[in-house]
Amino acid sequence: MTNLKPAQQLRSARLLAILTQAFAEYPRAHKILQAYSEGIGMDGSFQAVRGTSGFEALRLLAKEFSLRSRAEAAFFRSEFMSKTFKAQSGPTQISDLVRLHASGEGYTDYRTAALKFEQQQQRLFQELGAAWCSWVRKTSACLGRRC
Repeated sequence: MTNLKPAQQLRSARLLAILTQAFAEYPRAHKILQAYSEGIGMDGSFQAVRGTSGFEALRLLAKEFSLRSRAEAAFFRSEFMSKTFKAQSGPTQISDLVRLHASGEGYTDYRTAALKFEQQQQRLFQELGAAWCSWVRKTSACLGRRC
């Protein structure tokens, strides 16, 4: 991740965190992400650097789970076409939070509360990104000097 700009490194780290959270309930994908984060390659070999790039993690997941043949695609198509899906309209944690912190019940009140929530999240990720970048610099310097 050294050849990425700081903004790209921040987005990459956020993507890795999002992928790790999103696939925590799926054992196969979670193991792939865990192995990548710990510096273990797909073939089981030890990598010199721990995986910190969300872009690379996404590439590994896509490589592992992508369709490889036309027959496989036809099988999954027929399986999905035979299923019936029903959308759920249940509340989410974010919508509950927005409703809780809104000053009223109008659209503009909800919109203002949602924008405040989004700004807090961006600030949090920026702070995490700054801390992460300083940790990477310290670790890189430490590795170069054999601390």
